[in-house]
Amino acid sequence: MNINITVAIISLLGTVFGSIIGALSASKLVNYRLDILEKKMDNLGDILRRVDFVEYRIEEIDNYVKDNCE
Repeated sequence: MNINITVAIISLLGTVFGSIIGALSASKLVNYRLDILEKKMDNLGDILRRVDFVEYRIEEIDNYVKDNCE
């Protein structure tokens, strides 16, 4: 075979494998970061539920104080 054809085939294989490996590693990184964001959103959801409960309790206490201390 001609040396130019051999070099072209080796270059093609290197490019293909390099692209595949790059895409897989990028995909893993994106999935990792999405997992971290999902955990943070779960924590934020818990905090928001707790804040809603606290606001509800404060409103109840405020109404109790208005009704019983006037």
